[in-house]
Amino acid sequence: ANISFEGVHPEDLPGVQQAMAESARTLAPCTPVFRFNSPLKGEIWIEGQAIPTVEEDGSMLWHGFLLDVTQRKLEALKHARLATAVEQSAEAIVITDTDGLIEYVNPAFERVTGYTRDEVHGRTPRFLKSGQHDESFYRELWQTLARGEVWRGLFCNRRKDGSLFYEE
Repeated sequence: ANISFEGVHPEDLPGVQQAMAESARTLAPCTPVFRFNSPLKGEIWIEGQAIPTVEEDGSMLWHGFLLDVTQRKLEALKHARLATAVEQSAEAIVITDTDGLIEYVNPAFERVTGYTRDEVHGRTPRFLKSGQHDESFYRELWQTLARGEVWRGLFCNRRKDGSLFYEE
């Protein structure tokens, strides 16, 4: 086989070669994603889409295209770093949808409150209410968030075991 892998990043080369070999063996499409050293752009991310065919002489020929997915890949890497930071944060983090239903809590939330992700997913944070704040406190909080602004304040909330805790 005289396939040139020149320009494929050395760390990605084994994966590309494995994808090509598997495609040749099964005649399934080959869809590798790999870094490539472009003479014009430097290091870029490529997504390949190729369909193999067996020629009359028994050789393999792939028909397809290569797509520069550098921006998409860099965005994905940026989001992965952000997700790691949120997961590893020492501060409790809660993400809700626009109706106030919990979509995500980080491990720090679980440690602080005693509730697991599964126990709180789809609920509003109301179950944390300590009874120490009046309705105007929560009304102001939600009105501020609904305007897309940052709310800052001190909460007194209740853990799963009933004990109170304060958080900013």
